[in-house]
Amino acid sequence: MTFKRAIVTAVGPLRILIDGDTVPIPFTPKSLIDPATLAVDDVVHADQSGHRLVVLGRVGGLVLPTAGATGATAATPNTLALRDSSARIKAADGVAADDVATVSQLGGTPAGVGVVFDWKVDVAAISGDDGSKLTIPTFVTPSGGQATHPSVLYFEEPWNGYQYWMAMTPYPGGDDAYEDPSIIASHDGIAWEVPSELTNPIDNQPGSPGAYNSDVHLTLGPDQTKIYLFWRTYDPASTGTEESLYLSTSTDGSTWSAKALVYQSDEAVRRLLSPTFIYENDAWTMWATDIVPTTATFVRLRSTSATLTTATWGTPTICTIDYMQSGKQVWHVEVRRVASQYVAILNNCTAGVSGTDGELYVMVSTDGLAWTSGTTAAIPQVSADHDYLYKASMVPTVLGGVLGFQMWYAGWTSSGVWNIFRTWVGVQEALPFAMASGRVYVPAIAAGGNHDQTITYPSGKFSAPPMAAATTENGWVVPEINSYGTDSFVLRMRNHYTGASGATYCQWIALQN
Repeated sequence: MTFKRAIVTAVGPLRILIDGDTVPIPFTPKSLIDPATLAVDDVVHADQSGHRLVVLGRVGGLVLPTAGATGATAATPNTLALRDSSARIKAADGVAADDVATVSQLGGTPAGVGVVFDWKVDVAAISGDDGSKLTIPTFVTPSGGQATHPSVLYFEEPWNGYQYWMAMTPYPGGDDAYEDPSIIASHDGIAWEVPSELTNPIDNQPGSPGAYNSDVHLTLGPDQTKIYLFWRTYDPASTGTEESLYLSTSTDGSTWSAKALVYQSDEAVRRLLSPTFIYENDAWTMWATDIVPTTATFVRLRSTSATLTTATWGTPTICTIDYMQSGKQVWHVEVRRVASQYVAILNNCTAGVSGTDGELYVMVSTDGLAWTSGTTAAIPQVSADHDYLYKASMVPTVLGGVLGFQMWYAGWTSSGVWNIFRTWVGVQEALPFAMASGRVYVPAIAAGGNHDQTITYPSGKFSAPPMAAATTENGWVVPEINSYGTDSFVLRMRNHYTGASGATYCQWIALQN
């Protein structure tokens, strides 16, 4: 199951051009929407599975104007405009000529705009399961031990050999002597390794009662060939400058620049935890949690230039969050830019008690100051492997028209065991068809064996048996859909490998026009 975007090139019979191809497909695809309602130059979602091709619906569920149409103005809020005259979706950073940008960034709808559509993150519709525990290589002996503070970057095209890069801190038993910034990389976001020629940690502090590190953040900056690693250091012996934030950069992920001090403060005045950074409008924006107030506050700071020093930061502005669990306060936050919105994953804790009883909530903002939070936790707090949740990181992912996120998060047990987990949370968007989707755990399957699992749809979602499809994260395990029904279907997973498959996850989707 592969979701693609395509352009309608003819109707009667229907023909589409898959994004990236040079000629339209030579046959009429199946369609979940009436082909008579489509027009040439419409942009559609399509599901390609082997030789089967199914048109799922128009992009955003709208009747799209043809190339060159002017469908929005600079006053249109939270709207994206495609800059490519062929009306193809390319990316969402608004930088290159073919990329998506916000209408406000473009200063109005430019000539050649083919499609205007709305792409919002609905925090009220976030849902996800607890994640799978990852094996994280650390410098602690033995390696592969406990860790926290994940911060993940994803590259569509591998950067220095990997699509996923993570900053994290080892944290065996909550011992801050090992809480030092470390870098690992992955091809799939699941199996992680230390890149060749890299020796972790990037910076080493002795730990309490002396100086210790914490709170890493990994991002891109003005130079897109580099990745930027930020982290916090607390030194109780540095009277008046106990709190410090440092930066190190790398062009290959293995060799890192000498650390540079980019922020410093007196612990009696300001203590910034969990700093998260975005480079935008030729300067840096930083969000962090200030724990000096009796109840911690979420603040935003802006730099005065692209070059960071302790003197380049403006005065912090306190952000507002419209919902917080009773008796809780903000603790760790990571902010990312997703299309026209800022999206954040917030980790809370018991008010006045550092880091305890944490849960995770997704928040959005259009200006980075006023934040709207979901009122339901993004994932369950308790699982077999964690009792509480901690800092998390998200990468936007679109699945069948649903904007969601791969999420890596730290969880810990009441006995003090810390690990990093991976899951997926979905945000339901308005679609031109009824849809349900999910992700299920599949245990190891013996060679040539199979595993059956009944998938139950949300109550009342479908009025008739929908079309269903599935894919796995293990190339040897092939999913099959059996026993279609209005309320459920049977998912059969077959292992075609000569040995045991190993545990994996299966993503499924069901659609009805």
